[in-house]
Amino acid sequence: MPSDRAATAAAPPQLPPGPAVDTIRERDTAAMPRSAKQQALAITAALGLTAAAALPAATLACSRVTWTGPDQQVITGRSMDWPYGFNSHFHVIPRGEVIDGAGGPNSLRFTSRHGAVVVSGSTEPGGVVDAVFDGMNEKGLAANLLYLAENDFGLNSADSRRPRLSFAAWTLYLLSQYGSVKELVAAVQQDRIQIVPVPFGPGGKAKATVHMAVSNASGDSAVIEYLKGKPVIHHGRQYQVMTNSPV
Repeated sequence: MPSDRAATAAAPPQLPPGPAVDTIRERDTAAMPRSAKQQALAITAALGLTAAAALPAATLACSRVTWTGPDQQVITGRSMDWPYGFNSHFHVIPRGEVIDGAGGPNSLRFTSRHGAVVVSGSTEPGGVVDAVFDGMNEKGLAANLLYLAENDFGLNSADSRRPRLSFAAWTLYLLSQYGSVKELVAAVQQDRIQIVPVPFGPGGKAKATVHMAVSNASGDSAVIEYLKGKPVIHHGRQYQVMTNSPV
């Protein structure tokens, strides 16, 4: 079964107006701090290591692993085991970028506080690049979006006045706003934003049921899952591995 791996773009993709990545533009990584570039190389290497250790072809199971080396260097990697490719591209998001969360009515608009390197792709096979699935910001915070069948963002019973954020922009929002796992977890616990599971997959017929893993350079880690409309957070260095179901 094919697996989609992050790949650099030969030319900037044609991003459509309006979706979550409307304001994303490729930038020269020379403008990034040296430490951030080194961390980006580390996570790219981890992606390659994960690909080499992929499960048998008959199994589809996205996985995320955080590893702390003997010199305390923290590396996070993930596999993207899916029936089709996501047309993956690397993009650099600068500080100060104004972004629309593509959540529909009362959509959240936010300005990036931290620069980030992200892996973006298509929510529909052969479609435009309109979502961010993985990435790491200049503070060393990494985020990885994986499938979770039990997910429930609680949209049917949500207050329509709450700011809304597409699941396709969730990763980008977290990376652009927070500098550590601790800060991110404290914000998510307040539950002030409604995540919207927009159409996904072939013909937009699949359910966008996902959960999030975050980690940072200190080795801190958290898994965030929305169950029955509320965020359930597993926070601590011991949460080094995340796959799909069960919760």
